Amino acid sequence: MRSPSCGHFITSVETPHQPLGLTLVNTSKLIPVSDIRADGNLFQFKSGSESDGVTGTLHTVKRWESCFAGVLVVWKSKELRVDQIPYVVVDGHQRLDLAKRLKVDTVRCCVLSESHGWPMARARAFGAAKNIAEGGETTDAISVAKLIRGDAKVEEWFGSMPSGRKCLKQGQAIARVSASVFEAILRVDIAADYAAAIASDLGTEEHQLAAIRYLAKFPPSAQTRPDFLVGQIKVAGFSTNQQETLFGILSESSASMEHRAAILEASVKHLRAIKRAFKTVIAFDGELTNVGNKLKGKINQRERQANEALANEIVKLATFPGSVADCLTDAANRLGKGVGMNEVVIVFVNNIRQIPHRKTRLRRAA
Repeated sequence: MRSPSCGHFITSVETPHQPLGLTLVNTSKLIPVSDIRADGNLFQFKSGSESDGVTGTLHTVKRWESCFAGVLVVWKSKELRVDQIPYVVVDGHQRLDLAKRLKVDTVRCCVLSESHGWPMARARAFGAAKNIAEGGETTDAISVAKLIRGDAKVEEWFGSMPSGRKCLKQGQAIARVSASVFEAILRVDIAADYAAAIASDLGTEEHQLAAIRYLAKFPPSAQTRPDFLVGQIKVAGFSTNQQETLFGILSESSASMEHRAAILEASVKHLRAIKRAFKTVIAFDGELTNVGNKLKGKINQRERQANEALANEIVKLATFPGSVADCLTDAANRLGKGVGMNEVVIVFVNNIRQIPHRKTRLRRAA
């Protein structure tokens, strides 16, 4: 259940007389549970719930604690339904279901009334924003993107939430794509991590749609990092010409595309493991020297920094045509022929080390 939120409910809201973004204090009130209904089709923006918006997350709770329940948000229409139930829950579907199951008489609610300037669409957007603020990473980025595309003003409420929250960052990126791309994401059911990488890393609608078609035809494994795989799709996109479509090139490269992403991830892990080893050596440099191991601290420090820089460089330059991308192609071919990943990674990293003027190319890529 939610954290305590008793007494007054404080939030940023919009009314006909108050611009969005100002903080108002709305006094919550107790409402009989029997006067509140649930309609997941109207006010439940997350996926994976039943028609009444219930996902079953509180099914193991056996006792009601009013302070833990916090404040539900409910909406009141101008017109009373035939069944005479005046309120519909906007945020708090799971808690309302729990209250009904445990036969609780009343719950504390903040009321958004249509007669006071809260049409259904605005109430839904506000409830979703509040849900995101409280739900953290349980919220799906695709759902956030749907919310933003349905009501762009909702982003103003995001200023009251941690800016680094993954679902917000990804949802905002996905929401910026064209209508055709967004429709394709939903139709193909692209995972949020991949949709966000496509939206952020591929700059044209053509490339984004091609990447979606590629992922639909060649679903990646759960171990593949989305940003690495999309980066390799980006490399394939640079080689398009009038005779070949982007998707045609991606299809021909499909056998090695995921190999390339896997090699990138394994190489970064390999280099950072070496970096950690040097960090340990540096930390114990003095003690090891005392027992006769003559270590050169400055050299070790430089090696540690060089391995971290090389890891960052590989990630950046592997998404651009050039020597690093060529080495990655060779490595993917070797992996495809059955050579073990460890051997492929060691050879790949050693080949990258031998490429001259890495710093110059890194500056150009950045």
